[in-house]
Amino acid sequence: MKRSTNFMLLTLYLISLFSGITSYCYDHATGEMYTTPIMTIYSALVGIGLMAYVTFFYRIDYNTTSLPLQINYVLFAIRILSLVFTIGYNWCQREEFVCNLNDLQRTHNNFFSRWPMSEKLQQKFEKTLRLKLHMGYVILVGTLLTSYESVKYHFKIDGVLLVIPGMVMCYAINIVMMNYYICIASMNVMLLAINEEMEKILKVCSSLKPWQHSQQIGPGALITQCCKLSDDVDDLAMSQHQVYLLGNRINRMFDIQTACVMLMVYLTNVAAFYMSIPTAQKNQLIIAHYSGWIMTIAPIFMAIYYVDLAIFMRGMFAFRDLCHQAGEMLRESAAYWPAMDIRLEES
Repeated sequence: MKRSTNFMLLTLYLISLFSGITSYCYDHATGEMYTTPIMTIYSALVGIGLMAYVTFFYRIDYNTTSLPLQINYVLFAIRILSLVFTIGYNWCQREEFVCNLNDLQRTHNNFFSRWPMSEKLQQKFEKTLRLKLHMGYVILVGTLLTSYESVKYHFKIDGVLLVIPGMVMCYAINIVMMNYYICIASMNVMLLAINEEMEKILKVCSSLKPWQHSQQIGPGALITQCCKLSDDVDDLAMSQHQVYLLGNRINRMFDIQTACVMLMVYLTNVAAFYMSIPTAQKNQLIIAHYSGWIMTIAPIFMAIYYVDLAIFMRGMFAFRDLCHQAGEMLRESAAYWPAMDIRLEES
């Protein structure tokens, strides 16, 4: 990967550590996740501090009749719930979390040591990863800029040191989903590589029968080739099954956060649609609660947010599609496979 890509990944890792979102460390030499007492204590202190910040929700004026403000309060609450769940999961299921990530890293390394990634696939993987990281960091900056004013107003606090934890609570869900997408991208690139190899095998299989009829390949060489292809198919099928099971385990780790993001998107759409119909009352509300620079940058960040969401959803849906693609290729191409070796047919 390019240095800039590695730098962005390292930055995401450090932000996750600083925010207390992750309570484990990453060994760049071995690629293994591990826990340390210092990181455990730090993560616990950050978690306690953020949980204590929940008490500021009593300062919110819940009697407002403004729909956008009510939705904004709900969005704050959803972010808090997702953060509370993340912190709780990090502690209650930390061993499972670390085990799943280590299994993903191990599976990734073992697979590509056996089936080297093509240059085209590597470029596609890095391009997708860089695009998501760029979008994610822009959204992160936008969340920090817009949340500063919102936290001060809704929680009725002025001190910068008190505002910063509120800003951390606002962007925490974005960091979690960026980490989630990296896991998705790592699994998708393995599935893409599996499907690429399956296509190569199918092309070879479709050529074996014509070669046999034209006597371009002898019986011994044919059997040897069929045995090799059979071993390759078995190996790829096993790898695909491992990635599929691993993907289900990782998806379960982020189920709640994903549901929170979907709910936040829905509520944001409702608020945006409501505010898109201008009235004198809404204009006064905007002037009273939002500064001019917030109203200037908010639409820009909103557009980028939807692009980022589209990239994330495409990655999620691609996982299921890629898992079934190899099976579909085998079923559709079964009629063209030469019935020359029982091992190849069984594979």
